[in-house]
Amino acid sequence: QVEGREIPKGGSLAGERSPASAASRSHWRTCQRPTGAGGLKETRPCLTSLAQALRHQAVQKRLQALWDTGARVSASQMPLVLRAAARLPELRERMVLRQSAMQHWGELDPAAAFAYVARLPESQFKTNLLRAIAMDFVKKAPPEAAAAAAKLPPSRSRNAVISAIARGWAASNARAAWEWVDQLPDSEEKREATDGVLFVWAHNDPAFASAAVAAHQPGRKKDSMIGDVAFYWAERDLPAAIQWARHLPAGEERDAAFGSLAESWANRHPRAAAAFVLTLPPSPGREQAAARVAWSWAKQHPRAAANWAWQSRDQGIRAQAIQKVMEVWAPVEPRAAAAWLASLPAGPARDQAIRDFASQAAPWTPPLAARTAMLIADPSLRANTLRQCLSSWVEVDAPAARQWLRQAPLPPAQKSQLRSADSPS
Repeated sequence: QVEGREIPKGGSLAGERSPASAASRSHWRTCQRPTGAGGLKETRPCLTSLAQALRHQAVQKRLQALWDTGARVSASQMPLVLRAAARLPELRERMVLRQSAMQHWGELDPAAAFAYVARLPESQFKTNLLRAIAMDFVKKAPPEAAAAAAKLPPSRSRNAVISAIARGWAASNARAAWEWVDQLPDSEEKREATDGVLFVWAHNDPAFASAAVAAHQPGRKKDSMIGDVAFYWAERDLPAAIQWARHLPAGEERDAAFGSLAESWANRHPRAAAAFVLTLPPSPGREQAAARVAWSWAKQHPRAAANWAWQSRDQGIRAQAIQKVMEVWAPVEPRAAAAWLASLPAGPARDQAIRDFASQAAPWTPPLAARTAMLIADPSLRANTLRQCLSSWVEVDAPAARQWLRQAPLPPAQKSQLRSADSPS
């Protein structure tokens, strides 16, 4: 990235095509003064590559060539290339060459690259670059990377680096990363680093991470971490995960655990997970868990998931689960989903299910969504659903949408309302 923007093949900072800057070549010639034991022999390939890059008339090709040059620089050539980059007149040329070279330096010698970038003035460029180098640094020498990060002065770049090192270290040794984060002064950077370690830890060792999560301050972040622990623990040891979840405090924390646990279970055994959800005491948490089971099940067998949801005696479970099934099924297999809906007995529950279908299918197949919406018995809900379908339809084929509306068996007043709602302002 350059100032937070990724450079794809060819360079995204190119803008319009323009001739290569004569000033770029002039400035580059002032940098061709290699010193040291290697002399000109050592630096000639690098000089040649840079000179060739600056000859490109097309901006995108020039930037891509500069990026490629920076990515091939040896550690010994790095000072030369960075001096050259600083003297290039165009910002985009300077940014591309500096970022490419310094990221590559981070791969070759992360300690040296980190120390160099740490001395740069604070900027978004420095923060993004330091974060990237820190990830290479922590892979090779976690304690040294942590020590280097701790020496940074308070700043956005320090916060970003501390968080990156915490996550990177946790990937290889979560307990060591936790001990390091735990000794940091109490601050926002410590809280972000703690969250990062726990996120990775929940994936790698959810049973052990559960104890650390328990000590976290109550709130949405804790609920989210409990969900992560439950999801990955259920993959490894389902009975233990269920036992742990049952002992959590009733309310948001237990709901988060059972919802994630049930979704994880449904990835492998959706019927068993669905049966388990129905054993939970009636509550909004149970409805949410059922919806997550239905969502996971729908990605495997949507018709079976839809049938299970429809047959539920709990109206809350039925409504939320069918909505989740339609999120998956309607955009991908709209004809099959519409046929299933048409087979249901008429009533408020089917009306809402059709509404859920139409909201997902209309952007992709508005004619089918509109025809299916005509099955809704409730006049107000049918009108609102048709309005959404026609709005999507007009965007892709306005004449067909208006022709359908003229022929639709609707009261003239409703047709007029729908026609005016979809007319351009």
